[in-house]
Amino acid sequence: MTDTPDHVLTYNLEADSNAVDLMDMSFRSPANRSFKNPAGEIAWDHFSAAGRKAFGEQPYFYSQEQFEAATQFPDKKLADRCDQLRSDPRGNIVPIGRDDAGIEWGTNFTHFTYKDLTGQLAMTSLAKSMLGFNKCNRQTHFFYYPKGSYREWHTNEGSPHPGWRVYFVKAMEPGKSFFSYVQDDQMKIVPDQRYCIRICRFGGGLEVYHSVCAKETGR
Repeated sequence: MTDTPDHVLTYNLEADSNAVDLMDMSFRSPANRSFKNPAGEIAWDHFSAAGRKAFGEQPYFYSQEQFEAATQFPDKKLADRCDQLRSDPRGNIVPIGRDDAGIEWGTNFTHFTYKDLTGQLAMTSLAKSMLGFNKCNRQTHFFYYPKGSYREWHTNEGSPHPGWRVYFVKAMEPGKSFFSYVQDDQMKIVPDQRYCIRICRFGGGLEVYHSVCAKETGR
């Protein structure tokens, strides 16, 4: 009898100066006061307003209750519903606007997202050189998780792009944000390192429930 291999692999990039420099150059937070409330904190109403615009009232828009749910064993029925909603073309990314640096920002309802074509090409090239990947079929957005944000439990089963995914992760403080997933009906929590790369295989019938939580730091 053999152990089931992990669905998620993580590699520390702290000692790779080229990777660190590239991630520092490519990863950003919104540079605009309009993204914040009068106290200087991230304005969560961006998330809820975008969600209402896309779908009307739904249970997975940002709330403290849903934030806490992302840290606990998943409600799989709710996670499956989230997958269905996210697969709707309206439920991918809702635009917010440009920041002072000219970057176009949007929201996935529980965290921010932006596109940087130069950064995407550079990160794809880095993934190929580090991991030996011959090709990358799809480059996606950059995501910014301010402290207190999350990505609710889901499986990516609704995605039209199942297969291997490579995530470059930069945490403002190590060990204070994390990636969680379910394997063998057990919840596994993987704390983020300062700079790391995470490789996962999702979709295509695997039903790997997973979530992200920036509980105590930006990510």
